[in-house]
Amino acid sequence: MRIGERIMKRKPALGVALGGGGVRGFAHIGVLKVLSAEGITIDCISGTSMGGIVASLYACGQDASQLESIAKKVSKLGELAKLMDARITKLDHVFSSKALQEFFAEIVGSDVSFADLQIPLALCTVDFKKAEEVVLQSGALIPAVNATMGLPGIVEEVIIEGSTLVDGGSLNNVPADYVRTMGADVVVAVDVSPHITDTEYWKSQKMPGIASGYWRANAMMGAAITEAKLRKAKVDVLIHPDIGQDVATLGGFNQIEQVIAAGEKATWDIMPELKKQLKERFFFSKATIKPAKPMQL
Repeated sequence: MRIGERIMKRKPALGVALGGGGVRGFAHIGVLKVLSAEGITIDCISGTSMGGIVASLYACGQDASQLESIAKKVSKLGELAKLMDARITKLDHVFSSKALQEFFAEIVGSDVSFADLQIPLALCTVDFKKAEEVVLQSGALIPAVNATMGLPGIVEEVIIEGSTLVDGGSLNNVPADYVRTMGADVVVAVDVSPHITDTEYWKSQKMPGIASGYWRANAMMGAAITEAKLRKAKVDVLIHPDIGQDVATLGGFNQIEQVIAAGEKATWDIMPELKKQLKERFFFSKATIKPAKPMQL
């Protein structure tokens, strides 16, 4: 084996975890755009909720420019209405998952599985009955994507192998521990949730006082869980885009370009640190990608 080939095999494995956050999750596209522009390849990827959707499309081979085109298509009112597919046929959810399945199938094919992906992917979900975190990384992809973005009470839940699975954000909104246990030498976590201390953001959310207080209290709890999870995973680089006060989690589809740009800026800001981390681990790579395992707090 030539010396150059031996060195290339020591390239550190980069794992990227994309967090949930509704419309704010389109910032992940900006992150991926900058990594691509800098020639930085991702060896394994994980995601929750919107982060799971972006991670899945990326793992299927959709590059950042293709993802941006998809996002802009979704932002159009007609496409958004079809995708949301509101059907209050039950009292336990508002939106059907059928339209999302069809939309996803148009892009990557209806029978795609985890085995078909170009890079290893792990999606975070929660078993709603057992209150347990469940990693999806094998089998059919589209049901898994539906599960990771199935916000309880909002989007129809998914049954996989007898388990009722919903959005994983309640227990692990930025699943950096997945890519760490998969074998990544350098772990990048992307948290698109609002900064919990940004009082102007919370004031800008036009909700009744009771709803606003409840929403922020839940956000505080989620932020504490995420912080503990990221600390446990020993994240090397954290990207937390400054998306802006006027972009809500469940709204702001007309501001997708602004959200993507925020992801780009935040990634350029951390680029020196990321390159430093990759350089420091160049000769010490484990370079073996394994199945993901949740880390217990």
